[in-house]
Amino acid sequence: METVEAAGWRIGVREAPEWDALFKRRDGWTGSDGIYAVALSGREAPPSAGTAGGRQVFIFGDTFIGHVDEGGMRCNFRMVNNTLAQLDGTAPDPTALRFLWSDEGDGTFFTPSTPQARAAGACWYWLQDGFAQDGYLYMMPMLIARRPDGLPGFQFRDFATCLIKVPLDNSGPQWARHEQVDAPFFDVDERRKLFFGAAFMPHTAQSGAPHPDGYIYTYGRYHGRGDGEVKLAVARVESAAFEDFAAWRFWNGAEWSRRIGDAAPLGRGGPELSVTPAAHGDLRGHYLLVSMHVERDLYVRIGDSPVGPFGPRIDIYHTREPDIGKEIYTYNAKAHPTLSTPSEWLVSYNVNARSWDSLVEDADIYRPRFLWVSIERR
Repeated sequence: METVEAAGWRIGVREAPEWDALFKRRDGWTGSDGIYAVALSGREAPPSAGTAGGRQVFIFGDTFIGHVDEGGMRCNFRMVNNTLAQLDGTAPDPTALRFLWSDEGDGTFFTPSTPQARAAGACWYWLQDGFAQDGYLYMMPMLIARRPDGLPGFQFRDFATCLIKVPLDNSGPQWARHEQVDAPFFDVDERRKLFFGAAFMPHTAQSGAPHPDGYIYTYGRYHGRGDGEVKLAVARVESAAFEDFAAWRFWNGAEWSRRIGDAAPLGRGGPELSVTPAAHGDLRGHYLLVSMHVERDLYVRIGDSPVGPFGPRIDIYHTREPDIGKEIYTYNAKAHPTLSTPSEWLVSYNVNARSWDSLVEDADIYRPRFLWVSIERR
């Protein structure tokens, strides 16, 4: 257990090898980034004592499908742009986990089909976060296109957001009946680029929020021109009106505005992140933000409301994987409240490499890693 004391909090971190092992695989799905976890029950909180916690869906980004040989090298593989997995319960049980990709095309699970995507030509989805409510699973992916002049490992550009809606019934998600629509939550001007969907926080009775206000909060990425730090931005909408894009409001730092262009930067956020209301322990009544950029220090910020103010960045864990070399980097930490316990948060981060040869020769690089995090007052 590693311990950090800062800003009035004592934070303990220990590795979670049981969750690491769940995603170390040699056949089929053999590695990915992204990894959001969504409870299909809609309850975004640790399962009650003595319950199994229902079914979870994991959301992944770029994924290797194929085989890993005895020496740890990938063979007979392909990379697809997004995949999913379903876990029955909340325990890291490999017999309860099933990975999902398409039997058509290159294997990508969701292929863009909205008017905006068709007009753009060759493009694909990065899925971002999701949540479930009232018999549907929602996701808000980014539309991505190639950018050949980008840095190695970053030869792409994001240009739009969409909404995916999947019906749920007693047997689970009805993937073949999903709908896709363009969503107007990507905004660019001379000051910054802003888009939403990096995290959802349902603040409803159904989600198990301790003091629900009936809104779905959506967190975005605010990229200021010439600023390498990704800032946090917040939007919200009443849960019953989620699909009514005109009903969304954007926090301008003082009040809610109808205009996405008024959204204010709220300090350090992240390309992917989580914001979660705490219902237990010393953190109860606060909101935990977990993230990291492309860096080695995973951090938290603790807020007083869904829009903050969020406290200072507290670095809680220094990743070890880049010590191996091979152009490895770490990024995109987040908490998974539905897989957590009342006393510890389950947190993941992604591992990748700028070298394609490294990813092929060492299949152990490209998969999520997990930590258990406890937080109490000093």
